[in-house]
Amino acid sequence: MTYERAYEILGLDSDASREDAQAAYRELAKIYHPDKNTAANAAVMFRLIQDAWQCIQDTSEEKSVKLPEDAEVYFDRENAMLDEANRGNTMLDQGEYDTAVVYYDNALALNPDSDIAHIVYSQRGTAKHLLGQYDSAVSDFDEALQLKPDYIAYYRRGMSKHSLGEHFAAIADFDEALQLKPDYAGAYQGRGVARSDLGQHVAAIADFDEAIRLDPDGASAYIQRGRAKVQNEEPFAAIADYDMALQLKPDYAMAYYYRGLAKVGMDQYRAAISDFDEAIRLDPDDAGVYVQRGLAKGNLKEYFAAIIDFDEAIHMVPDYANTYVLRGMAKGFIGRNDAAILDFDEAIRLDPDDAANYYYRGQAKSALNRVWEEKQDLRTALELAELASDYELIAEIKSWIREFH
Repeated sequence: MTYERAYEILGLDSDASREDAQAAYRELAKIYHPDKNTAANAAVMFRLIQDAWQCIQDTSEEKSVKLPEDAEVYFDRENAMLDEANRGNTMLDQGEYDTAVVYYDNALALNPDSDIAHIVYSQRGTAKHLLGQYDSAVSDFDEALQLKPDYIAYYRRGMSKHSLGEHFAAIADFDEALQLKPDYAGAYQGRGVARSDLGQHVAAIADFDEAIRLDPDGASAYIQRGRAKVQNEEPFAAIADYDMALQLKPDYAMAYYYRGLAKVGMDQYRAAISDFDEAIRLDPDDAGVYVQRGLAKGNLKEYFAAIIDFDEAIHMVPDYANTYVLRGMAKGFIGRNDAAILDFDEAIRLDPDDAANYYYRGQAKSALNRVWEEKQDLRTALELAELASDYELIAEIKSWIREFH
C-alpha cells in the first residue's frame, strides 16, 4: 500500500500530519471494530484502516508498493474494486450469499493485486462457507492467508475445516488465530467446538471458559459449554449454562432445545417436553425438536402424542429413516403392528444397511404371527449387525431368538 493510498483510506489529504492520521485511525477504529460493529462491511473497513495506519507508521520506503505510472487509473480501479466488494458485503449481510460471491468475483477480477485482495478473498470464503461450499471456502481462505496472515481468515478457515470434519486441522487454524490475537473469543469457542467433537470435553470446556471470560454476553458459548458438560457427565452444570444463555437471550430456541435434551438425560421427561414446546414455539421448522419431543412423550408412554410429533418431523424431512423407525416402534406399542411394518419398510428403503430396521420389523411381524417373515428379517438383521461389528445388537437379536424360537 502506498502512503498516498493510506491517507486516502483515512479520509485525509496526503499532506496531512502523522498526528492527524493517528487521530483519524483511532476514530475510524472505534466505528468499525468488529467487536462493536457486526456488519460484514465493518470487518472490511476495519482491516483496511489497520493496513493504512500500519503503512503510515512504516518509515521504510522499500516496504511500500510503488504506484503504477498511471496513478489515476490505479485509484479508479481500486475504488471500483472496493465498490464491488462493498456490494458483496451488503448481500452477505442480507443473506444473499450467491449474489455476494458474484460481487466478490467482480471485485477480484478488477484488481487481483489490490491492497485489499486478501480481505475480498476472506469475505468470498465466508459467503461460500455459508452456502455449504466448504472446500471452495478453504481455497479462498488459503489465498487470503497467502497474501496476508490474518486472525479472522485463520478463524474462518478453521470453521470451514471443522465443517468438513477436519477437526485437527481446524484446531491448528484456531491456534494460529490466537497467536495473532490472544483475546479473540471466537477462536476459543471454535477450538472448543472442534475439541468437543473429538471427545476432548475437558479441554473444550476450558476453551469455552476462556471464550466466556472474554465475551461474557455471548449466549452461544454457554450453549456449547453446556453441550460439552453433558458429554462430560455434568448435567446440572450444563443446565446452569443453558439457563444463562436464556437469561442473555430469552428467545434462543437452541438453548431450550439443548436444555430439554439435558433433562431427558436426567429422566425429567415432563420438564424436557416443556422446553421442547418452547423451542418449537420459537422455531417451528426444526424437525429435530419434534423428534426429541416425540421420544420424551414415548418415555412417558404417551404414544399417540409421540406419533403426532413423528408425523410432523416426517412431513418436514421425509427422507430420514430413523424417524420412521421411531414412529413404527410407537405404533407397535399401541398394537398397530401392520402400520408399524409400513414404517419399517420405509426405513429399510431409505437405509437398507441398518440392521436394526430389519430387527424391529421382525418383531412387529412376530406380533402378527408372521413367523417365517420374522425369521427372514432376523437373519438379515444378524448378518448386517455382524458386518458392522455391532456386538450389542448381535447380543440383543440372539437373545430374542433364544426367547421366542
